[in-house]
Amino acid sequence: MTREFSTVGVIGLGTMGAGIVEVFARNGIDVVAVEIGDAPLERGKGVLAKSTGRALAREKMTQDEHDTLHSRITYATDLAALADCQLVVEAVPESLELKKDLFAQLDQIVSPDAVLATNTSSLPVTQIAVATANPKRVVGMHFFNPAPVLQFVEVIKTVITADDVFEDIKALAERLGKRPVVVGDKAGFIANALLFGYLQPRRQHVRDQVRHPRGHRQRDAVRLWAPWVRSPCSTSPDWTRPTRSSTRCTARAVTGCTHRVRSSSRWSAQVCSDARADAGSYSYAAPGSPEVVGDH
Repeated sequence: MTREFSTVGVIGLGTMGAGIVEVFARNGIDVVAVEIGDAPLERGKGVLAKSTGRALAREKMTQDEHDTLHSRITYATDLAALADCQLVVEAVPESLELKKDLFAQLDQIVSPDAVLATNTSSLPVTQIAVATANPKRVVGMHFFNPAPVLQFVEVIKTVITADDVFEDIKALAERLGKRPVVVGDKAGFIANALLFGYLQPRRQHVRDQVRHPRGHRQRDAVRLWAPWVRSPCSTSPDWTRPTRSSTRCTARAVTGCTHRVRSSSRWSAQVCSDARADAGSYSYAAPGSPEVVGDH
């Protein structure tokens, strides 16, 4: 029997999680949005309010639609609030151990027929699934940022995902106005597999600049001519701190090159640190804020 998802849960209200909440609420689905504490919960509310406020100002939605969207969202800091959700989507940081621990907890909270979905961009969904007592109900549902705008959604089916779970999530993505693409549980799925192949020679190029005594001149020229070249390092937190190891694992699997990718990972941490020291390609109003401000 096809599942009719009327209430879903979203864990994590960063830029990605807040966007996913908005997508569900825009399409008439009640959402339980969960964060680990009051402070990140308030930040997440701010991200969502900023996005919907912008849509309202640009006449992408009416005041009634705006108010109705927000009325569909319930906020919580306790996973127990997800007990009645038919689907839970996690959008927490890219740490395999964190996601496995989270799914093990959810397994004890939601009903046996509820679906558990991960928004991971590159971690193995199968390894996340086996942390639960029923890995057949675990699937990947990878949205892209900004989630309310981009239609592309990767639906990742593992070798143990139940067919009805997979079909129901694919149908849900279509109901949300997205264009789901079916992907096997392989390194990088589709988008990141392509991205790593694209970025690897450019990362090598920038590393050569860093080593060169006059490399800063080349970096300045690149930034002025093509700022997108350094954007992955200067604007995305996924290249630093806890996600660096998962990025390295994905890069190894995608490129098939272990030694070079390993050294590239060490280099990327340094370059990202250097890039962030001068605020990267964009400056924001405050840590965690989605508001872009001019350079001072």
